[in-house]
Amino acid sequence: MRIGIEAQRLFRKSKHGMDFVALELIKNLPTDGEHEYFVFVNATDEECRIQNFPNVTIVNHTASYAVWEQYWLPRQARKMDLDVLHCTANTFPIFSRVPVVLTLHDVIFIESNPLFSNGYTVYQRFGNMYRRLLLKYFNKSIRRVATVSRFEKLNIKIRLGSKLKTDVIYNGVSEHFNPDVVEHPSKEMVRKRYQLPWHYFLYLGNTDPKKNTPRTLRAFAEFVKDHPAANLVVGDLKPSYIEKCLPGEKYAFARKRIHPVGYIENRHLPDLIKLSQGFLYPSLRESFGLPLLEAMACGVPVITADTSSMPEIAQDAAIKVNPKCEKTLTNAMNSLWSSDVWKNHFRELGIRRSAEFSWKRMSEQYVQLYENVA
Repeated sequence: MRIGIEAQRLFRKSKHGMDFVALELIKNLPTDGEHEYFVFVNATDEECRIQNFPNVTIVNHTASYAVWEQYWLPRQARKMDLDVLHCTANTFPIFSRVPVVLTLHDVIFIESNPLFSNGYTVYQRFGNMYRRLLLKYFNKSIRRVATVSRFEKLNIKIRLGSKLKTDVIYNGVSEHFNPDVVEHPSKEMVRKRYQLPWHYFLYLGNTDPKKNTPRTLRAFAEFVKDHPAANLVVGDLKPSYIEKCLPGEKYAFARKRIHPVGYIENRHLPDLIKLSQGFLYPSLRESFGLPLLEAMACGVPVITADTSSMPEIAQDAAIKVNPKCEKTLTNAMNSLWSSDVWKNHFRELGIRRSAEFSWKRMSEQYVQLYENVA
């Protein structure tokens, strides 16, 4: 079989969740030679030259997102006589003569109007509108759908009324997320590069409303009153946004204990997780929750939400709280910070639970799906 995989943003420097899933899918494709794999990207020639995927052929074309996907991609797929085309990140070409498998990670973009809901950037608003525009062609253009949790499969059925068969294929967790002790040279390098404080919780939420960042910061502000030596390390949150969430003199001390470190390279992320006292992931809505799985694999206790996909993925291996109740989140931080028994308990459960997820298994399931469709 000749299999095409759309991975338009595969080589961009600041990768996000769906980009990493596509990357791991490609890295773990079978190498038995039974099928040919062609990966379609939208990148510079230089970015393509520095990548090495021995079991696939990279096909590159540079264009705007919509032109690349709606015009170039389906024509290239037909020209190359593909048996199936896998679109990996929620969107797809409307008119494709090659059977399309779509990974629909979530349907958050239709749960509220993206043009009028609060908290979204201009980029997020128009990205969500683009996804919405494609929905009228959903049942006509797609041969098979895959999603990342049973929770999201139910949402797809409810929101889209789709009659297409939807397969649940769980994400995996990469091998560099493991409970091994951080060696001294690596520890010092990471501390220096990201200017890490001692004794911190790690929180990687952004400004997307579903990440629940304002409540998380306020819960930490309450927690730090009783633990003045504690810190909160955050990713790419601007100080102005933190001050907007924690305004005025009332939160002055808490703001000093919050440390934005910018974009964290994936190769450094396991060390930042392992050096923390715990990982905060109290989102309002997730389709899978890859970061909580990565933290559990590192042997770090996780505080997450008791809603959407998170109970399905974490099961009993994380502390689950009502994400809309700041007090319960503060209490969970207090309990975890103060109890080695709790830390060790959730460390062991998290390691065992995360071992059930595998990128290799995910890739094998996708190949079987391609074979069924073609």
